[in-house]
Amino acid sequence: MSYYPAAYWSEVARHVDARAEDGDWDLAGNDGPFHRYKRSATLRRLETLDVAGKAVLELGPGPTREATSWR
Repeated sequence: MSYYPAAYWSEVARHVDARAEDGDWDLAGNDGPFHRYKRSATLRRLETLDVAGKAVLELGPGPTREATSWR
C-alpha cells in the first residue's frame, strides 16, 4: 500500500466536511455528547473555586479551554 499525502488528506477533509451540521459527531479530536457533558461538569466544578488574585497552573493533556473560563 502506498501513501499519497494529497489524496489521503483530501479524503480526510471530505470526511470532516461531511460531519453532522448539528455538531453531534464522534470523530477523534472533536467533541461528542460525552465530551460536551464532561466539559460542562468540569466548568460547573471550576466555577465553585475561589481563584481571585491567585496564580493558576493547569496541568494535563489537551487544550486549556477550561482554565480560560476564570478570566
